[in-house]
Amino acid sequence: MAQATKTPKAPKAKKVSKDAAPVAPAANAALAGKAAIAGARAAGKAVSAAVSRGRAPLIAGGAAAAGFLGGRAAIRRRRR
Repeated sequence: MAQATKTPKAPKAKKVSKDAAPVAPAANAALAGKAAIAGARAAGKAVSAAVSRGRAPLIAGGAAAAGFLGGRAAIRRRRR
């Protein structure tokens, strides 16, 4: 028995909204500015998240260093 082969359908054209393609260069620049602001905001949030994750170990490390140096200072004073 022979099987019928199906031909692949061509992809349908996407509908373009009215706001998707700005006509004037000024509108294009305005959209680029908005995209740049959104990108900067996302980068700021990523940095903020990384700093908040790293803050606790940094504080603990600083406290340990301060304790170590304070202990060395106390030992030095006792020896004098």
